[in-house]
Amino acid sequence: MTIKQKEFMKELCDLLLKYNAEISWTYDECSDTFGLVDNHLVISMCGQQNDIEFYGMDIDQYNVFEMIKESE
Repeated sequence: MTIKQKEFMKELCDLLLKYNAEISWTYDECSDTFGLVDNHLVISMCGQQNDIEFYGMDIDQYNVFEMIKESE
């Protein structure tokens, strides 16, 4: 890992610990070996009613910015 990657991973770890959060990939339970339905990334925070869901296969600064903008 490069120094920048290590710094990123340390900050990410600190954020996950601070907010008691995890990032996971999920899909609809009607999915099977022929195809996945409603697959997306989820950030779960212990003690929060709703998860943060990103419909797509990645999370980048644009996704995060749009999510913040939509919630205002």
